[in-house]
Amino acid sequence: MDGLIVRPIDRQAKAPIHDLLRTFGFEDPNTLSSLAARLPTTPDEDDPTGAAQTAIGEWFAPLLNQDAISADQAFRLGRAAFITQGCASRWPMALLADELPQGFADRLRQGLPIGCPPDMPTAMVVQSLSSPAPLASMVAWFRRWVRHARHA
Repeated sequence: MDGLIVRPIDRQAKAPIHDLLRTFGFEDPNTLSSLAARLPTTPDEDDPTGAAQTAIGEWFAPLLNQDAISADQAFRLGRAAFITQGCASRWPMALLADELPQGFADRLRQGLPIGCPPDMPTAMVVQSLSSPAPLASMVAWFRRWVRHARHA
């Protein structure tokens, strides 16, 4: 063991990162540790989860062909697609990988949530507020019935 330097693992520092990776559907402790090791080290020790989300979002953005969105948006879209496509069980080590398995990127793009269409102003059709002819006789009957009920 001479010359081997083992860096102590700070379990409290890894816990938020492991919790974040669990939201992708990972449960195996070895997988969680392997994926956490792929994340770049950041000087931001105050918010390791935020730094990890940014790194994962930056990894997802070009993969999803969504270069024009922020890392936070890419993180949310990518995680949703990752979960809905069952990637954690099918390709557990694909997250943050340099070389992706065959079909992974296409499957991930298929799982992207579909956004709402943009609001479009429309003109409301002009409508009469009077009763239509088929209802006119029923309205007249109801009015007579109400008058009769009041007098009784």
